[in-house]
Amino acid sequence: MKIKIFKTENFKTSQWSAGSTTELFIYPKSADYQLCNFAFRLSTAKVKAEESNFTVLDGFSRKLMILEGEITIAHEGKYTRKLSKFGIDNFEGNWNTSSKGKCTDFNVMTSPQFKSKLDCKILSANQLDKIEFDAEYSFLFVYVLSGKIDVNVDTDTNFLKQSDLFVLEGNFNLLIFNTLKYTELIVVKIGER
Repeated sequence: MKIKIFKTENFKTSQWSAGSTTELFIYPKSADYQLCNFAFRLSTAKVKAEESNFTVLDGFSRKLMILEGEITIAHEGKYTRKLSKFGIDNFEGNWNTSSKGKCTDFNVMTSPQFKSKLDCKILSANQLDKIEFDAEYSFLFVYVLSGKIDVNVDTDTNFLKQSDLFVLEGNFNLLIFNTLKYTELIVVKIGER
């Protein structure tokens, strides 16, 4: 089991035509998003334009969750869906996708050999919650959207605050959250197909 915690200063932010994107995690570490040579990637994006077109990412599957604001996402020839906070859409990177509305979103991109699960947890102050090990997934990510929390993994305790990313690779018995105040978490699991 390997545990890493990434802080805001560890993240790389770049501009795109409709706003900015912040890379939270890319695997392998040596991969480059621009070269599309990654196995999977986690990021957030701030969409500041009223209308935007998504970058075509042939060969990748995508999951998108709204963190703030709301959008109407349209996949040409497929479907259109309205998404508000914590709403999720799953789609293929080679679809022609556009959106209307301004938001901040969370993105999970995976190559064909990987699968992902994206969820949120909303916890009140002084609440305990847990995640049990799932053998289907070898990576567990916890992104703190808001709040403060202690994360206990087996005998290891880690303190997380807003915008921190907790990364656990490998097997664990039990992960326990202990909130210090109202907390919103984004939880991602990634494993090989």
